[in-house]
Amino acid sequence: MLRSQYGKQSCAVIRSAQYFLLVLALFLSTLSWSIAQNQSSQQQSTDEDEEEEIVHPYPKKFGVGFVLGSNTIVEVLADRGDAAFDGLFAWGFAGIWYVTDHLALEASFVRAVNNAVTVASGSRPIPQTQANTHRTIDINLQYTPNPYNRVNFFFGVGVSLIENNYYPFNSSAVNQNNTGINGAIGLRANIDTPFGIIVPTAEWRVSGVFQASMVQENLLFGNSNNPTQLIEKSGQFFSIPRLTLSFCPKL
Repeated sequence: MLRSQYGKQSCAVIRSAQYFLLVLALFLSTLSWSIAQNQSSQQQSTDEDEEEEIVHPYPKKFGVGFVLGSNTIVEVLADRGDAAFDGLFAWGFAGIWYVTDHLALEASFVRAVNNAVTVASGSRPIPQTQANTHRTIDINLQYTPNPYNRVNFFFGVGVSLIENNYYPFNSSAVNQNNTGINGAIGLRANIDTPFGIIVPTAEWRVSGVFQASMVQENLLFGNSNNPTQLIEKSGQFFSIPRLTLSFCPKL
């Protein structure tokens, strides 16, 4: 479904930016609180004989998994408002390395295809003959405040590499490669098996690019008089509620 407007940014862009900043603030504040709590606990533990060694009930070193999601893409146009494409099916793969009990580093690849641009609409009188494709590689550092529970809550921040392949009307393909930042918040469960830990994860991931670039007008709005006029894109957001099913072998 395509939503577009001229003259001002839509609420979708503002909400995406606010959500990302909220995720970042929560992650940093939770991490700072945990570090302070750990330092305080260490200072109070003066008798080593009374200390109890923590045995992790779900020990994990690394895992690999499959990702499914629903991608909403918001293209921010300079002085033109924005265009948003909702509910694009996204899929990919992820690998995660558990650096410590509390910290994990995840790398993921997710791909989405925008078929909405191939359908004519009031804001797009000339549809594209080929769908746009979007690929994202995320590196995300995640913090879990309760790693020893069966269900874990986590925050994450990181960097994104985004590749967009556009196919404007009667023109060559336009390829864009941008670097951005991302934030995540979610829940993961731990299912113990004789061979390893199965980890289903539900999260909300936002990737943002704050980088100006030139795009073809008909990529977003369409214009029967001049379908390939260049306009400036000042940013891009990917908002993906995603499910990941990972397996962490026992070593």
